[in-house]
Amino acid sequence: MVMTAIMKKILRVSIILSVVCLCMCMFLSTNVSATIYSLHPNTVKRLGIKNYYFDIPITYNKSVKKWMRYFLNEGRHVFINHSKRAGRYAPVMEKILMEYDLPKDLIFLAMAESGFLNRAKSYANAIGPWQFIPETAESYGLVINRFVDERKDPIKSTIAAGKYLKKLYSDFHKWELAFAAYNAGEGRISKAIKNYNSTNFWELCKTDAIRDETKNYLPKIMALAIIGKNLETFGLGDIEFAQTLDFEEIKVSGGTSLKEVSNKIGVDEDVLQYLNPELTKSLTPPYFSFYNLRIPVSASAAAKKIENRENKENKEFVESISEVSKEYPTYIVSKKTTLTQLAKYLNVPLEKLVAINKLKANDQLVLGDRIILPYNPNKL
Repeated sequence: MVMTAIMKKILRVSIILSVVCLCMCMFLSTNVSATIYSLHPNTVKRLGIKNYYFDIPITYNKSVKKWMRYFLNEGRHVFINHSKRAGRYAPVMEKILMEYDLPKDLIFLAMAESGFLNRAKSYANAIGPWQFIPETAESYGLVINRFVDERKDPIKSTIAAGKYLKKLYSDFHKWELAFAAYNAGEGRISKAIKNYNSTNFWELCKTDAIRDETKNYLPKIMALAIIGKNLETFGLGDIEFAQTLDFEEIKVSGGTSLKEVSNKIGVDEDVLQYLNPELTKSLTPPYFSFYNLRIPVSASAAAKKIENRENKENKEFVESISEVSKEYPTYIVSKKTTLTQLAKYLNVPLEKLVAINKLKANDQLVLGDRIILPYNPNKL
């Protein structure tokens, strides 16, 4: 599986600070299928930059200049904070993008979208480092329910973003249009192209077919790329990048609280939540027999105690999960209800639903929630 291959390759990412800096300042693509773009020599001379090659198209115009002025002046602190977090996530994201034969400079899109904040949320309910709305996220394999929101996972969401961006480029054949579609939606950009008979993004920007948000979106990405690859030139060479994401995984049973893991391996619960941002309840999804939980590499030895534990409580829980029919492992809620009402409707002992799902009797359930049943529904 693609996911497994990628996870194995990035599981022990450990890049020293100088390489992290290189990640921000020298993003020259190694993809054999990528096109290398260069800024015009006059622009290079005017800006005094040393790194002027990119693997996504970069234009220097009034709009890009405006964003560069912002990030180098009143928004300087914004750029610095974005860049610090880039040190943690950009190297990992790069590796994933390369797996899909995509330009590494696409990470500047994530930088523009969220500043590499896993919990970033927009007014349109787009969430995560790549700012997926629910419909698009689920279309590209990300799970969203009461226990997890994989849009917040920097690894899984980057895999989904890679698939989506590759699809957009295949549809529009130009990165500028693919970026615009990522921001505004495929339908809006397709309609603009049709109505104005043009595939030139900058020409479309002169019309009312492109919203102001999208007109600013590409210049913002391009400004970040120019500055991000020329930190020294713009007086930003002293940024202290965050340590590159580094972790190991252990298997814990579904329904395990992060607090329990924290107590067992001596790692702060906040650290576990930070490494597993997709978990919305500080609890591994109870509908999994086992869940791959990320932990700090330093806690690897202690983690074996929890991974291999055979206490009675865990054994009973795993056995309760295994009782669920493989064909019908869960019940999908079709309308708003409570666990108490559902137990009555299905004629299932309430205490069993409460125990297996790690929920309370009066917890509200909504459309799409998956509830684990204690035995094959055919026996109900």
